[in-house]
Amino acid sequence: MGLGDKIENMKDDLTGKGKEAAGKATDNERLEAEGRVDQSQADLKQAGEKVKDARPGDPVEILGFDHPPSAGEFVRVVEHERQAKHLANLRAER
Repeated sequence: MGLGDKIENMKDDLTGKGKEAAGKATDNERLEAEGRVDQSQADLKQAGEKVKDARPGDPVEILGFDHPPSAGEFVRVVEHERQAKHLANLRAER
């Protein structure tokens, strides 16, 4: 995740905290709930950027494959979807 994504994530978290506080101050339950949702989404994104290893049973998003890899098959982590698709094409040619 790049710097721009991290900044966007931080903005979403702060926006959520602001909405939640405004909702509490005005007794607006909907605004308060929106704030909590924004914060939860920011937390989820932040957790995703901290992942270094995926152990068996850990959910991961795999990009660049036409179909999922076989069980036990090793995969590489790359920065961009384009790189993932290139590696998938090379793998498909084997």
